[in-house]
Amino acid sequence: MKRTDHQSDIAQSRRALLLGGAVAAGAGVALASTLSSEAAAQTTNEPVIDKWIKNKKIVIGYEFGTPPMQFRDPSTNEPTGYTVELTKLLAADLGDGIEIEYVEVPFGQLFALLESGRCDIIEPVTKLPARALRGDFTDVPAFYAPIYVLLKQTSNIQKPEELNSDNVRFAVLQGTSQLPVARRRFPKAQFATFPSATDAINEVVSGRADASVQSSSSVIRALDAGARFKLLPTGPLFLESTSYFIRQGDPKTLNWLNNWMAYHAALGTLETLYERFVGVASRDKHKLQTVAVGPGGQPIRTN
Repeated sequence: MKRTDHQSDIAQSRRALLLGGAVAAGAGVALASTLSSEAAAQTTNEPVIDKWIKNKKIVIGYEFGTPPMQFRDPSTNEPTGYTVELTKLLAADLGDGIEIEYVEVPFGQLFALLESGRCDIIEPVTKLPARALRGDFTDVPAFYAPIYVLLKQTSNIQKPEELNSDNVRFAVLQGTSQLPVARRRFPKAQFATFPSATDAINEVVSGRADASVQSSSSVIRALDAGARFKLLPTGPLFLESTSYFIRQGDPKTLNWLNNWMAYHAALGTLETLYERFVGVASRDKHKLQTVAVGPGGQPIRTN
C-alpha cells in the first residue's frame, strides 16, 4: 500500500522525535560521565594529609618480610620493626587518635597498589630515578642501606674489580634496585634473577652462583638463619637511600612529610630508632657497617 504525503510527514516527524530523544539521552550519559569524572578528580585532588586527619586513618602499603626493618612479631603477629615504629610516630604527630591501616602485599606489588588508590603512601623504598617518574619521595631518607657482595665460601675474590669477569655468576633478587647497579659495575659478569632474596642467597651458599648483591637487612636475616657465605672483604659496595613514597601532585602532603622527616632527623629520633632495631644486630652481632640518618638527612656511620 502506498503512503500518502500526510502519512510520510507523520513518519518523518516520529523519526525526528526518536532521533532527538537519542541525542538527548546520549548527552545525558555524557553529562553524567563528565560529572562522575569531575567528582573522581575532586576526590583524587584532595590532599592525602587532609583525608588522614578527616578519617583519622593512614592507609599505607607494606610488606613485612624484611626484618629488622619491617616484620611481624612472632609472639603477637603485629607489625613492628624500624620503619613500622617510624610510621607509628608519624601518625602520633599527625594528631590524636590517628590509626594506621596496613595493606600488606609482596614488595613487587607496592607501586601498583599505590597507583590503584588502594593506599595513600607506601613504606620507605629505594630512591631510584625511574621510580621518581611515578611518584614523589620524601627529601630526607627514612634510612640508609649498606649493600654487600656475598661470596661463596670457596671464593678467593678480594676486590670488587675481580667480580667483573665472564666467569663470575651473580644471583640477584628479581626487580631489586641492586640489580641495575651491579650490572653497571660488573658488565662482563653473568646475572641470574630469583623471586626472593633467600633464593638468590641460597644459590651462593650452594655454590651454584659465585656472588650476590644484597642489602644489610637480607644479610642479617641470612646469617641469623645459619647461612654460610663470605662477604667481600672491602666492605659495602655502595649505599642506598630509602624514603616514603606518595602519588605525584600532592604538594601539601609532601611538604608536611618533608618537614616531619627533617624535624625528627635533626632531633635524633631516626638515629635512636635505627640503633634500637638495626645497630645492635648489624654492628655488634654480625660486625656489619651501620649507617643512621642524621640532621639534614646526612648519613652517619655508627661504627
